[in-house]
Amino acid sequence: MEPVQQAPNAPIKNPSSNKKALLWVLIIIIVVVVLGVLIKLVLNKTQSSLQLARLKSQDAWAEMQVSNVMADAVNSVPDGAKKPYAGFVLPASAMFYPCNGTPTINISPDAKQMAIFVQSCVTPESYFCDDTNLSLATTVTAQYAKSGASLCSTGETPIQN
Repeated sequence: MEPVQQAPNAPIKNPSSNKKALLWVLIIIIVVVVLGVLIKLVLNKTQSSLQLARLKSQDAWAEMQVSNVMADAVNSVPDGAKKPYAGFVLPASAMFYPCNGTPTINISPDAKQMAIFVQSCVTPESYFCDDTNLSLATTVTAQYAKSGASLCSTGETPIQN
């Protein structure tokens, strides 16, 4: 009869190794959650910066449109016209963003002066203004824009690019 061989002893797992594995899993989960929160914060900051940049570009477009419309209006006045701006209508080619609202066109009683006001997207309480003097477009208050003024000269500072 052959001697019976005994099975090799199976290694006994140390209970503390299970605790270490569980601890590493928890650490990884915490790190992943923290990284997710940090990425979300960075993306939110980037998105708000892009939103501001978009509004600024819309304002630049509105300012350019107002200046172009005014230049076209001034250049299209026939020599010797008694009421050069009477009945002026914004051309269909002048396009503005919804945040700019509807442009306000103020014509003086004698129809010799005209100002166009368009709301700012970045600061809605401000309006871009250009008038028949073809000066630099300026910013004015909403109150001034709605006052019926046919010039932009309010003493406010020109738009700084």
